[in-house]
Amino acid sequence: MPSINNLGLRSKLHLASLIVLALLAVLTFTAYDGMRRQQAALHDIYQVRFATYQRTEDIRRDATTTYAGIYRLLSWGGAGVPSANLQQLGRQIRDNLAKVSGALNELGQTSTVSQEERALLEAAAKEMPAYHKVVADVIDTASHDYSLATTLMITADQRFHAMDNQMDALLEFERKLSGTAFAAAEDSFDAVVRMLLLVFL
Repeated sequence: MPSINNLGLRSKLHLASLIVLALLAVLTFTAYDGMRRQQAALHDIYQVRFATYQRTEDIRRDATTTYAGIYRLLSWGGAGVPSANLQQLGRQIRDNLAKVSGALNELGQTSTVSQEERALLEAAAKEMPAYHKVVADVIDTASHDYSLATTLMITADQRFHAMDNQMDALLEFERKLSGTAFAAAEDSFDAVVRMLLLVFL
């Protein structure tokens, strides 16, 4: 097989052109693949991870607001606020709790939620019935037995924090997944840069 040195000028030019075309093809493929992976990673971060994180944060905020509302109800009961006002606040608390439960179940049924995320959501949702019950007991007794309502609030505290811990674990898991997706996008970018350096240097 003849060496490159033995080739004619025209053959060498053709060979050089083929090498350049091959390198350009490799560069084009690498750049396209890198952009595609970056797009997928960014889509996962924004459309999936951020959306799930935001919905989880909204659920946690509503649950915390409801939790604060129970203490407000107790303070009203201790201050002798009319029963009608207590009942109105109690209805608001029940409605907010129902909203939190519905949002938890809806998020758990989302197709983009992974098995790990669903497990954490289900763990939080399992705490809701017991939490609902003790909150309802606090609301029902706050107007006529403040001492008992205060005692029941101890259990409500425990149930709320059990649920809140699961939500916190889910938020931390979402941050971890976002970090993984971001690292994948960075790796894709680095691969394109390395290929550019290989071609031009």
